[in-house]
Amino acid sequence: MHHDMIAITAEVVAREGHEAKAAELLAGLAAATSHHAGVLRYEVQRQAGNPRVFMVVELWADRASLEAHKNTEDMRCFIEAAPAVLEGAWLVREWQGVAASVIPAA
Repeated sequence: MHHDMIAITAEVVAREGHEAKAAELLAGLAAATSHHAGVLRYEVQRQAGNPRVFMVVELWADRASLEAHKNTEDMRCFIEAAPAVLEGAWLVREWQGVAASVIPAA
């Protein structure tokens, strides 16, 4: 595993009744981010059994790529739109690589 890589997890909660809009907003950010330099993985998951809770999982090649992503127009627009559909504090964590394996597709 390349030790310069940075993983981010961000847990967010949709406002009651705004689950579909939250999913749409997060999916839009994921699609836009797929074009950002240095992104290795960017996915949005929804908690099983609780459609209001989402987890964003990100993997970046290095710190510079992550910082550049934070300063994009895509992120600025997301941050501006998020309060209308997301509530509460976001639980964002940064992770450093220890080990990894790649499972070949079946």
